[in-house]
Amino acid sequence: GNIEICDPSFVGKTLTREERDVKGLNTRPFTGRIAMDWGVSSFSSLVSGYEDSADMPEHDIMAYGGMTGVDETALVSGTPYESILEFPRGPKAGSFLHKIMEQVDFSRAGEGEREDLVRDLLADYGYEEQWTAAICGMLENTLGASLSEEHQGLKLSLVPTNCRLTELEFYFPMRLITPTDLASIFEGESVSSSMAYIPERIEALEFSPIRGFMKGYIDLVFQWNGKYYLVDWKSNHLGPDIEAYNQGSMEEEMLRHFYVLQCHIYCLALDQYLSLRLPGYDYQRHFGGAFYIFLRGMDAEKAPKYGVYGTRPSVDLIKRLRKGLLETKGS
Repeated sequence: GNIEICDPSFVGKTLTREERDVKGLNTRPFTGRIAMDWGVSSFSSLVSGYEDSADMPEHDIMAYGGMTGVDETALVSGTPYESILEFPRGPKAGSFLHKIMEQVDFSRAGEGEREDLVRDLLADYGYEEQWTAAICGMLENTLGASLSEEHQGLKLSLVPTNCRLTELEFYFPMRLITPTDLASIFEGESVSSSMAYIPERIEALEFSPIRGFMKGYIDLVFQWNGKYYLVDWKSNHLGPDIEAYNQGSMEEEMLRHFYVLQCHIYCLALDQYLSLRLPGYDYQRHFGGAFYIFLRGMDAEKAPKYGVYGTRPSVDLIKRLRKGLLETKGS
């Protein structure tokens, strides 16, 4: 049962390899075909026209063209540090605001810890502590706002921690698609006048035919009154005041940056997730909708008229998304 460490015994011989005649030895030629249209795609890879690793959440990168040279300094239209409307723009700011929303306790019980969390994350991201009050104010407005005209009681502050999932990662098998195929899914959908251009916008995308898997991250999924909703946080700057975040401006932003496409990909992903995880799942009964929340435009007194873009795909559209995007046996 004892173990002893000792020097290896000396053999006094060296290993010699037997030489062999290797004349005529050649590599075996590869005659197979590597499918160039197979891979892992994401929303950003579709709209940017090139493959990406899809390994990281997409924090408003498209709003800044994927560039890091965007002005990261505070805006000067008002008093510095006073309002979230004056907070710096750019990818770093987007990542910071997403991290805040990922970690904050939505409930009133967590109010006392919010300030400490905000201070810590401001320091982590290299922002001045003077922004603490503005960020805490944004949190108060966002969590206390009604997200729906139809359901005035639907507020994030009422969603307990055990009824939410943050950064929900998804994969789903994707059949071969082209920009034309993708655009055709949205043809004839009854939408507002500005959204009627969705098929035209999507068909203008330049990605090559692709199949394999679609991957992404949903910022937030939560359950409220038996229905499931998804949330995507947007840090886009639309203007100097709350009124700049009106429904028309948000619709234009949703269309300009292809967020409408992102939203429907995420809705399909959540639909598939629920169909696998929720016994007796029925889209009409269980799927509540999607909220794109423009954090700079949130005001608890003025939402959801300002700052909240809400939508719920029709049953027919969800069926077309399933048929047009999902790779199934026999498809």
